Amino acid sequence: MLIPRFYGVDAAGKEAYFNNYLYNPETQFVITMSYVQSIVYKVLIFYVLAKARKITLENFSSFYANNIKWLFQLNIFSAIILLLVLFKTFSKFVVEDAESLNFIRIMVVILVLIFTCWLILKALYKPEIFRGIKTTQKPVNAILETENNPPRTEKVDEKIQSLEKFMLELKPFLNPNLTIQSLANKVDLPVTELSLLINHYIGKHFFDYVNEYRIKEAMKELKDPRNMKMTISEILYQVGFNSKSSFNTAFKKFTSMTPSEFRKSAD
Repeated sequence: MLIPRFYGVDAAGKEAYFNNYLYNPETQFVITMSYVQSIVYKVLIFYVLAKARKITLENFSSFYANNIKWLFQLNIFSAIILLLVLFKTFSKFVVEDAESLNFIRIMVVILVLIFTCWLILKALYKPEIFRGIKTTQKPVNAILETENNPPRTEKVDEKIQSLEKFMLELKPFLNPNLTIQSLANKVDLPVTELSLLINHYIGKHFFDYVNEYRIKEAMKELKDPRNMKMTISEILYQVGFNSKSSFNTAFKKFTSMTPSEFRKSAD
């Protein structure tokens, strides 16, 4: 692109090209297309994350949901930086005040610094969030398309009853890192079949399915007079949660009450 406008002119023409570099049509085209490309990438990332979130809720019970949450935060943060950089770049063409441009540049640098510090702290305090999900995993609706949406039969109902009996008697949900793969191994079912049982026939995401058992267990522990000296934090870890925030969110979702309110009402 630069050959006819740069290499095809004399030294004075080359100097003039550099003196007005930002205002050359080639430069403006490249800058515009680079930002268009970045915006398209951001939109595609949000699309992929939405799909990953669906797979996560259908296959994992705990920390993977936090992984997706922080990836959304990461993309939102970087999108804000992109918009600010975009604003800074196009301000060069309309803002003549040098102080205003310098202020925008300083804001971009500060925001990038905050973003970098946040990223480092996340890596230090929660290294597990960098674990991923397998690219071979698919959402249940994709599995249903290949299975031609199999109908619910008596055999399916028997398997659901057997699964619920297993969950109540052996309580695998007490493991905070329970996944649909590990549960499939325990109940001796193919992971695809177990995923269909829970996510399609029972009609719940694996994440919610497991957390419901955990909350019911927590409710029993909170009502038990023998546990009056136990703190809510001790109980939440005992029933399979690994953070207070996720426990409180799940508890309120299933009971419309906070753990503290439930404990008081049970007295």
